[in-house]
Amino acid sequence: QVRRLEGGGAAAARRAERVPQPGVGLATSPIGAMADGYPSGGVPQDRCAEGLAFVPLLPAPDVAFWQRLTQLKLDELRLDERPLSATGFYEASSGMGVPPKCFFTESSFAQDPGLPSQAALVNGELKNFNTKEEFRDFLGGEKRQARVAEVGVALRKAIVGGEALKDPKMLRQTLIVAFADLKKYHFAYTVATPVLAPPAAASWTSWAPSAPAADLGVDRETLGRLGQQLHDDPALASAGVWLLVRPAAEKPWEVRPLAALSDSAAVPDDDLVVAFTDPSGDDAAFGWPLRNVLVAVAHTRPGRHRLLAFRDPHLGARTDAAPRSRALF
Repeated sequence: QVRRLEGGGAAAARRAERVPQPGVGLATSPIGAMADGYPSGGVPQDRCAEGLAFVPLLPAPDVAFWQRLTQLKLDELRLDERPLSATGFYEASSGMGVPPKCFFTESSFAQDPGLPSQAALVNGELKNFNTKEEFRDFLGGEKRQARVAEVGVALRKAIVGGEALKDPKMLRQTLIVAFADLKKYHFAYTVATPVLAPPAAASWTSWAPSAPAADLGVDRETLGRLGQQLHDDPALASAGVWLLVRPAAEKPWEVRPLAALSDSAAVPDDDLVVAFTDPSGDDAAFGWPLRNVLVAVAHTRPGRHRLLAFRDPHLGARTDAAPRSRALF
């Protein structure tokens, strides 16, 4: 199965193919296994344990992304195959049934990509091969497995060392492997977003179905205030995950960075919520980026946790809209 994306305007002949590849070593986002559309049953899910499922991010590089890569190849890189940094982003779900996407644009290659308001940043790495043979050999050989394993080692090191709490973007490493045929403006690519999967005996479990955010004690006013804070604080939004902490049950929630989890031993479970920007619109499944967050949280503070899947970035401006954020226990 090959995914073809058509460009528009003067670049109508330019297209991209997403080459499907099975996950190897670590669990990887099964995006390569999708056909052109989602199955009739809805968005595909990866179920880690009964009652807890995750929805993979669909890679969405636009035409300008490939145009910029072409320009870099012709003007700067030429035959240089060193990996490039390519920053992507995802946003809170825009509605039920809408597939979560990870966007890559022309500015993905810039040092300061200028993310949209409230978007969560994805650390991407693009490896582009000069020949189709090299591209195929990489995908079918041991080098691909080795690169995914390297990301897994880096993830584990960042979690154990605490760096991932200080910079949650480290939990969202995405690998893009591509071949650009600049004569035909044809681009073939495959994408993996590796995660650290727990052993079967320690799979993630939920002790209650997901519920409205109000079941956490997070009301509409708090959700609206949180959306405004993400709009005003690009660093908080790009982190994609943070904490809600309150001094007591009757006190308002305070937003704190994920790094504060290291010093949260004295905070009761009912007064601590791990909140994250959720690109999934499914009430029974959550966005793929949550998986490595769960590993980091479990390592830092073992035990039961209460989570908020934040899906209401514009709630404050929509007085007639019902909150869509979900509580996960």
